Amino acid sequence: SGERTPHMNPDLRGSWTGLSLATNQADIVRSVLEGVAFSMADALDVISPLTTLSTCLTAGGGAKSDMWLQMTSDVLGIGLERLSQNQGAAYGAALLAMQGIGVTDSAIKLAQRDTEKIFTPIKDNDYKEALKNYRSN
Repeated sequence: SGERTPHMNPDLRGSWTGLSLATNQADIVRSVLEGVAFSMADALDVISPLTTLSTCLTAGGGAKSDMWLQMTSDVLGIGLERLSQNQGAAYGAALLAMQGIGVTDSAIKLAQRDTEKIFTPIKDNDYKEALKNYRSN
């Protein structure tokens, strides 16, 4: 279905190259997750001049995976916070909408829920070279 933010190109497509008999299912799944995280890094680069983010709340099914959240935190270089009760993506969208119409104090209060776990970037998990390669193709 192409790419939306920030590239806005419905014709973009992905592919796997360099696969061999040594490539397994875990390699393919990890590559998909890395691709999504790299796309999120592109989106973060677009909004970075508009805001300073040090931590983001996570929501939805992906927020259940420690591995996915740690990888995403490492790629984005920011903390990710998993709440003890997963509210779902619509909850996060509603909080953003509240801030957009100026109801910031209420949105902040609603966002301050019990945190189950915080993921911070691990310096040894360096994705800089992989992200550079992703962006060069």
